[in-house]
Amino acid sequence: QCDAAISHKQAVNGARGKNLVGAYYAPRRIVVDVDLLQTLDRRWLIDGFAEIVKHALAQDPAYAADLLASDADVSDPALLARVVARNIELKCALMATDPHEHREALVLQYGHPIGHAIEHLSGYRLGHGEAVAVGMAVTARVARLMGACDDATVAAHDALLGRFGLPTRVPADIRTADVLAALRYDKKRLADGARMPLVAEVGRLWRVDDTYAIPVSDAVVAQAIEAAREDGATRAVSQ
Repeated sequence: QCDAAISHKQAVNGARGKNLVGAYYAPRRIVVDVDLLQTLDRRWLIDGFAEIVKHALAQDPAYAADLLASDADVSDPALLARVVARNIELKCALMATDPHEHREALVLQYGHPIGHAIEHLSGYRLGHGEAVAVGMAVTARVARLMGACDDATVAAHDALLGRFGLPTRVPADIRTADVLAALRYDKKRLADGARMPLVAEVGRLWRVDDTYAIPVSDAVVAQAIEAAREDGATRAVSQ
């Protein structure tokens, strides 16, 4: 209701990864009934909050602060109505100016390149939102390694994702080499590595030479994955 339904994109998964075949088609109307969310298991409510957190972290710092300060439960009807409405506003603003996600609307793909790889490699044991949450945590560490953001921005990712019970660590049984191999099938891949949106600070994408799709080497991605690996230890990420 706050992400996939509010879109021009439809896609299906392939044997090699997520969303490999698809099309753009503008719907005539989208109808959202927030009460329907009360029929979901709690796990899937939490899973859906990953896309809410994505918009906050990559697009709206005030929204991020509001979400972090809120003590409402994920099932609270008032919270759900408020966040779904705000997310629709944020996404529609992006789709109106950049419907094919070449510039500012790369917000929508934040955390997704690595998240899709982790989701696929988990055998879809992880939900989409759970995997994207891990993807955002790793991507924040990519940005830190590349000098795009500071430690406080990385910590803000972990805090906001953790606030809604979302995972922030790469599962121990998913190998770094396999994530790198899966990234080769990402739609924005370059010959020398992945391209992905990175956050410079909470609420703002990093822009370099008028582009928001930043080339990232496999070596940097691997280091970021290891910094966020599920092993019980907190690892420092240095520039």
